[in-house]
Amino acid sequence: MHIGRFREDLYFRLNVFPIQMPPLRNRTEDIPLLVEHFLKRLGGEMKIPRPNISADALAALTQYDFPGNIRELQNVLERACLLCSGSGEPPGEGRHIALEHLPADLAPQIACEGGGSALETSEKALIINALAANDWNQSRAARSLGITRDSIRYRIKKYQIIRPR
Repeated sequence: MHIGRFREDLYFRLNVFPIQMPPLRNRTEDIPLLVEHFLKRLGGEMKIPRPNISADALAALTQYDFPGNIRELQNVLERACLLCSGSGEPPGEGRHIALEHLPADLAPQIACEGGGSALETSEKALIINALAANDWNQSRAARSLGITRDSIRYRIKKYQIIRPR
């Protein structure tokens, strides 16, 4: 056996049933679950309290294509954990990942057109999170937010929200 090569007999044993995973950009509904998993794990690895993530930061993550797939998401969250842990909060306080803790190429994607208010940005983030969590089904997303389907449709149009590819 040569170093750096996979054992041929083992490869053929494992290759009986290949599993195809679509890229993360095609599974945006998985991003909130992956974020929770990575934050829990990173908190333990870094020996810090598990950080929380703001709605607008989570919305920015769900809108990003992640060409580096899940490893890129993990690296982004690790960086954000490091940045939010150095934010001068007392040691006992829970850390909070905000939009400014994300890389610059992720953060502007969630900004409202014309530099909207913080309220508009938060509302847009809530709508995007609800849509992503409900597989972009507007009726279910509206129910999860406690609003009508017409109300969510109005906000989707108002904030020009489009489903990522």
